[in-house]
Amino acid sequence: MKWQLTWLMPAGLALAMGLGLGWQRLNLEPVRAELEVLRDRQGEMARLRAERARLQAQQVSDAELERLRADRAAIRRLQSEVSAVRTSAETKQQAAAARAAERFAVGQAMPSGEWKNAGAATPAAALETVLWAAAGGEVAALAQRIQFDVAGKRAADALFESLSPAEKAKHAGPAHFLAFLSIRDVPVGTATVQSWPQAPDYVQPVGLSLAAEGTKSRNVTLVFQRVGAEWKLRATEAAVAKYAAALQGK
Repeated sequence: MKWQLTWLMPAGLALAMGLGLGWQRLNLEPVRAELEVLRDRQGEMARLRAERARLQAQQVSDAELERLRADRAAIRRLQSEVSAVRTSAETKQQAAAARAAERFAVGQAMPSGEWKNAGAATPAAALETVLWAAAGGEVAALAQRIQFDVAGKRAADALFESLSPAEKAKHAGPAHFLAFLSIRDVPVGTATVQSWPQAPDYVQPVGLSLAAEGTKSRNVTLVFQRVGAEWKLRATEAAVAKYAAALQGK
């Protein structure tokens, strides 16, 4: 009986210690879990602090921010001003074109004293500029308004090359020489448009009556064609041939 008690005491002690350690481990598990949660939170807080520091480093100063706002406002103001100027210019151009068209409406007599350099944005404006240049002896301005067709260009080149060196030196080229010859054919008096026939948008004929004071009116048909953004007077081979024959006394 004594031997059995002696054997049971160490066994009981070991069992008690095992139970105690197991119970201690069970009590420590929540602590470990809590520590892990705290470590995770500390890591997240460190990441957030680093992110905040990075964002703060990227932020501009109040003065720089104010300057950027002022620059944006200035850009918007300049854009508005440019848009207003562009709109004003387009409106003026359209109004000028409308006035030029009204000035040479069908049946309206236009005395040479009212002819002016109206540009070439429309057929009517180009017509007025041609008449103004011819009446005022503006050879260079008239030459700028001439556009040869293919056959007319060949004929004009040949006519110009037939001139003497001294005569060629007086003119800037075939168009200038033709303008010089044609000026005398434009009566300085009154121009009356008889018709603006319907035509494709790249060409526009005009029936015109020209009369100098005290003379009989002469009816002519001129053809203007679009060249880029301008309208020019079309010069044909027949027109060049007429002046070539006149020079030869035919």
